[in-house]
Amino acid sequence: MSKNNPQELIDAGFSPEQFGKDATVWAAFAQPLLDEANQIVQERTGTQYTSADANIINHIKRAERFLAAADLCQRRINRIDASSSVSRDDISVAQLLAEIRNSKKQYEADAERELAGIPAATSTSAATSSAPAFGSENSSHFSGSGYTRNSLAGIGGVQ
Repeated sequence: MSKNNPQELIDAGFSPEQFGKDATVWAAFAQPLLDEANQIVQERTGTQYTSADANIINHIKRAERFLAAADLCQRRINRIDASSSVSRDDISVAQLLAEIRNSKKQYEADAERELAGIPAATSTSAATSSAPAFGSENSSHFSGSGYTRNSLAGIGGVQ
C-alpha cells in the first residue's frame, strides 16, 4: 500500500473533474495509481523501502507521488486527446497537450531524483559486491599479445 493517499494528489494540483470524476469516486480512482507507483518504488528501492530513516521515507513518499502524478498526466493527455472534437491543428488544444506532456516528463524526472537520493541499502565494498561487471577488451587480430575478449569477469562476476 502506498505511503500516499488520494487527497495528496488533489493537494498536488489534480482534481477529480480533470478526469471526469467527482469527489465521491476520487479515492477509488486514485488509490490504484498510488499503489502501482508504490510497487515500482518498492522494486527500485529493495530493502530501503522498509527503512525507519525519516529521510529515506520522505524520498520514497515523494517518488511514489511523482510517479502517480506522471500517470495522471498521461491519463489527462489521453482524455483530452480522445474527447477533442477539434482538429489537431487547434493551437489551444495542442498547447495544452504539450504543457501536460512537459509536466509528465518533469514528474518522471522528479521521481528519479528522489529515488537517486536514497542511499544504497548496504555499504558493501567493491571487493565484496556480487553484481556482475560486463566489459570488452579490444586489440589487433594480428599475432602477438593483442586479442579481443568479452568478459563477465569483474566484481563478483565470472572469472
